[in-house]
Amino acid sequence: MTAPAPNKPTLSIETIIAELDKSTRMHAKLTLAGLHGMVEARAWGLKLARDLTLFRQGSLAWKDVDPACLLHGPPGTGKTTFAKALAASCGVPLVATSYSDWQSTGEGHLGSTITAMTAAFSEAIAAKPAILFIDELDSLPKRRGGDRSDYWNAAVNAVLKEFDRLKSVEGVVVVGACNHPEMLDPALVRSGRMDRMIRLSLPTAEEIEGILCYHLSEDEIAALLENKGPPLDTNRGD
Repeated sequence: MTAPAPNKPTLSIETIIAELDKSTRMHAKLTLAGLHGMVEARAWGLKLARDLTLFRQGSLAWKDVDPACLLHGPPGTGKTTFAKALAASCGVPLVATSYSDWQSTGEGHLGSTITAMTAAFSEAIAAKPAILFIDELDSLPKRRGGDRSDYWNAAVNAVLKEFDRLKSVEGVVVVGACNHPEMLDPALVRSGRMDRMIRLSLPTAEEIEGILCYHLSEDEIAALLENKGPPLDTNRGD
């Protein structure tokens, strides 16, 4: 009897990441044209890119530009990647920050956290037109009553004050990101702040194929798939 052929190794997420990391295409500047999936986010971003071009040409008033959105969804759905691609497509600087960045200064003291927060907004204002990307917004809990909430209430109020500061500034677009939008203070997503909320989902198998085709050459894809084994399961629980 002929011995059965050994099973081919599974094409794992780790293998895909390793191949993407080696690819020279992956390190080229990514734009919205290179993103797969994210239909609503891409449509918003492409319109923003057109509007910012018109704004810089003096053909569109800033009041007619949609200057903020909130990206939400599970980890690994490309929120940071989208922000980088958006800035590249718009041809403007990206100022990236997060709540952990703010709190890591001054050992988490409230004054130091607020100072770092203000500095991030000021950096975006100085670089305008610019994209200000704020990650981990759901680390700021909703404001509540009671003495124990004083720290968080003050932190949320400081963020709201910075958003209000942007109302008198033309040229700064804010892209927020979080995993759990239901945890945000309602004032953050009111009109005039981040009232446009866009959900990002994990990529489908078809979208993963598109990502690979964009970032890898035909030879790199052929080498990657040579021993691919069973189909990649995009619905894994891990």
